Amino acid sequence: MLQFNVNMFNSSSWCLFHSSDVNLKHAFQDYDLNQEQEGEDEDMRDESNEAQEHDKLNQRKYQPYKFSGRSYPFDFQREKPIIDKLRTWMDSYFMDNSWIFKKMVRRLGDIRSAANINADYEFDVLVKVLRVFEKDEYDLELRIKDQSNELWFISLPKLKFGYISEGDVIRVRSVNINITSKRNLLEVRPGTNILRFTQSNPIILEMKETVEGESEADKLMMDEANAETLMKPITFTEITDLDMQDLPLFKLDDLYRRYDELPAEVKQRNLFKVKFFVLRVDPKDLRECVKVMN
Repeated sequence: MLQFNVNMFNSSSWCLFHSSDVNLKHAFQDYDLNQEQEGEDEDMRDESNEAQEHDKLNQRKYQPYKFSGRSYPFDFQREKPIIDKLRTWMDSYFMDNSWIFKKMVRRLGDIRSAANINADYEFDVLVKVLRVFEKDEYDLELRIKDQSNELWFISLPKLKFGYISEGDVIRVRSVNINITSKRNLLEVRPGTNILRFTQSNPIILEMKETVEGESEADKLMMDEANAETLMKPITFTEITDLDMQDLPLFKLDDLYRRYDELPAEVKQRNLFKVKFFVLRVDPKDLRECVKVMN
């Protein structure tokens, strides 16, 4: 399997289209199309005529989810048959050559025991996504398994890879292992890519049948590695005062190093909203933080 690199010149343009069986209702929610397309989306939601809605949904099959520039030209009569032929070829190729993708990946259960594994060793994996958690507005953390049924984790930049849902089967190209983590953690590289398969592909059907969900052993393993963040943040309290909810976010650097530069009314109010990540808690035993008073 080869990866082709294309050089783009000043007068070049490009469009990226989804596969034949993409769920169009979810495909575009993570991408910003031009204002005219957003207006069409609103009209489609408000349209009560099912026939017209079906026609618009059919047209969206030929809308690119990413393109260069502010807009894109599309000749529906000439370019629609080209896209149809490419999609037909893709379905046929993946159906007949699924064994290639299974042969070119490493099993998660064999990674730790491999002799040449180190922080710089890159490999590909073919996995099923069990759970998806938003670490923050930029990153996702996935719980994944393959046919070895060993639980692993991988962090992905959300903006680069777009919409990923639980139950997806994906091939992740060029990842490496985080050898310092207590968990089974994979890290992405600058050249990491994700390949999604059509739902009729044999790989999808096989992975859904053979890959198990989270087991009791997996939960015990996660409890043992409780020193690291495994899930999305848990909200302990919420701001109930509407005036406080509208307060702007301040950086800690502004409060500690540039406090004198803040406006007088802000300093007089003496109320700030900040957002930060806890990297470490000392001491680890919370009982050491409590002083017993007789």
